[in-house]
Amino acid sequence: MHESLLLTLQFTSLAVERQHNVLFDGISGDLQSGEILQINGPNGSGKSTLLRILAGFLQPESGTILWKQNPITKNIEDYQQQLHYVGHHNALKHHLTLLENINLYCAFSKCTLPLKNILAILEKINLTHLLHSTTESLSAGQKRRLSLAKLLMNLRPLWILDEPATALDIHGQEILINLCHEHLQNGGMIALATHQPLNIGREKKEIRLGEMCD
Repeated sequence: MHESLLLTLQFTSLAVERQHNVLFDGISGDLQSGEILQINGPNGSGKSTLLRILAGFLQPESGTILWKQNPITKNIEDYQQQLHYVGHHNALKHHLTLLENINLYCAFSKCTLPLKNILAILEKINLTHLLHSTTESLSAGQKRRLSLAKLLMNLRPLWILDEPATALDIHGQEILINLCHEHLQNGGMIALATHQPLNIGREKKEIRLGEMCD
């Protein structure tokens, strides 16, 4: 169970311009422990941009984001220690093995995992048998599952996922759904954009972005 059952993420009147054109404006929403927010819209409508704003990587033209009632800009480093962000790119070192990639991520995020914990994570994503294989030898779906493994390496309540099901087959999607379901059951929260609806078994909050193109 996560440290707090009263976690809240609130965002109000977010607006973004791109090349002097409004990408989106007046976007508001909120998340609490155990809730999932799905961001919908056509390509170019700003789904990835909105997720990166929620992660604190980009600044909106206007609007506010509150984490536990406080602006995330008040302590952005502390806020980002509370979240996992998985973007379009898998962010893997292809010349390293799965184990080496995991150890590198742990060093970067300042967490320590004994081998038995790493094996347990790889078992959840069905990659244990490839522990010492180089990442470049993996299929696209296996690389995506390895990228998702970071969600399990240290407990962070907020998951921000940009097209997490990319390259996943039916079995891979089932693994992703199980990871999300377990995270929500444990009091976590998820904001995601996906073209492939995920049946996580919980009612979703939704935001629909407009038809504007890049």
